[in-house]
Amino acid sequence: MKKQKIIVSAIALISLFSLTACGYNRENQSGKAKTTLKVALVPGTGGVNDRSFNQSAWEGLQDWGKENNLKKGVGYNYYQSNSDSEYITNYNSAKQAGYKLLFGIGYSLQDATTIAAKNNPDSNFVIIDSVITSQKNVASATFADNEAAYLAGVAAAKASKTIKLVSLVEWSQIL
Repeated sequence: MKKQKIIVSAIALISLFSLTACGYNRENQSGKAKTTLKVALVPGTGGVNDRSFNQSAWEGLQDWGKENNLKKGVGYNYYQSNSDSEYITNYNSAKQAGYKLLFGIGYSLQDATTIAAKNNPDSNFVIIDSVITSQKNVASATFADNEAAYLAGVAAAKASKTIKLVSLVEWSQIL
C-alpha cells in the first residue's frame, strides 16, 4: 500500500509539474521563481486524510504550493465531497474561485470530470486512476498494476529461500 501511495504521488506530481510548465513565470522582481497558476484538487469521498492517494495528492499539492510561495485558498486548495453527487458542484466551485488546473482523484470522479471538462473548455483537468479520452482538456494518470505485481513477484522469488511462493489474484483472473 505504501509503495502504491508513493507511485501515485509521483504520478500526480509529474502531471502537476508537466501541466504547470505552461503557466510558469521564470522570475519575479525579487528574483525568486513565481507561478500564477491556480490549482485545485477534488478528492474522492475518502477525503484528504484517507491515508491513501487522496492524501498523497493533497500533500503533493501542498508541497508544490509552498515551493511556489502560494497560500492555501489563494494559489491552491481542495474541495471535499461527502458524496459522489457533489463532485460536479466542487469542480464548479473551484472554477468560480479562479482555479484553472483541476485534479480529480480517483476513478469515481470519471463521469464528473468528463462533464466538468466539457462544460469548461478553458480549464485543464487531470484525472488520477482513470482514463478519459473524450475531452482534449483532460490528462489521465493511471497506475500500471500489472507492472508492480510483476516486480513484486520477482522480488518475492529472489527473497525466497525455499522457492515456494503463493500468489493472490482476483477471482475474475482465474475464470
